[in-house]
Amino acid sequence: MELTLQNSHISCQVASLGAELRSLRRVDRDDEYIWQRDPALWVGSAPILFPFVGRMKNAGYLYEGQYYLFPTHGFAAASKFKLEASTADSAIFCLRADAQTKQIYPFDFVLTVTFSLFMSTLNVHYTVENLSHGAMYFSIGSHPAFRLPLEDATLEDYFIEFSKPEANECYKLDGKLLATKPIALPLRFDRRLDLSATIFDEDALIFKHIRSRALRLAHRSGATRLTMHMGGAPHLGIWAKPGAPYVCIEPWHGFDDDAEASEALNKKPSVISLRAGDVFKTDYTVSI
Repeated sequence: MELTLQNSHISCQVASLGAELRSLRRVDRDDEYIWQRDPALWVGSAPILFPFVGRMKNAGYLYEGQYYLFPTHGFAAASKFKLEASTADSAIFCLRADAQTKQIYPFDFVLTVTFSLFMSTLNVHYTVENLSHGAMYFSIGSHPAFRLPLEDATLEDYFIEFSKPEANECYKLDGKLLATKPIALPLRFDRRLDLSATIFDEDALIFKHIRSRALRLAHRSGATRLTMHMGGAPHLGIWAKPGAPYVCIEPWHGFDDDAEASEALNKKPSVISLRAGDVFKTDYTVSI
């Protein structure tokens, strides 16, 4: 099932499978902003990464004496969410723990994802509620892929601009895990990342503990394609299939394990500890 939301400025479509954003358009022009899931390149459009972001050391984790094998980026993207409520311009989707999720993630939780439109802005809001008797350990991230119109342009014509100066470094994957040390990645004026057909040849660029709260995807002419506000996310992934006509801008509360990471779930460096009965909230917005 796909649900369409619309106001007088923009429309979007959200699938119940994964509560995944499938489309984002302006009402006044024929221009799609979300990657349309070409299986020859990448079948996703905006998967939700939950209850963990990225890859785990030895493909799993240790919790209370038991080892759990776990898929990269978690199971939310492959799970069917329940539509709890909707209006013309908003919708609430929920994913609840069940016997199947507890086989690999032994916690009682409710993940609620709310999509709402305001003028030319889409807000995606997450609520994670811990219904377990003890602490719940998790991370969460977003993975929206933004289509780049290349009819009269190339990838080199686009760039991502951070709202604040950032360190000229990022992390990349070392094999199947995150590298333990960053590499140099010069940003123009400490804020601008120029895209190219080869920039993702070694997979994603991962920025830990960034200062910026907003990013701008723009054409070298100066025209802004969209602006993303990251909410409170402290980390950022940027990725695409090499040469593909889209770019993923990914606010993360968490990141991949590196070779030095503990297998114990409560000792992973990017994990969030949520007390029994507590609620974690975060969001991101996209303005087009």
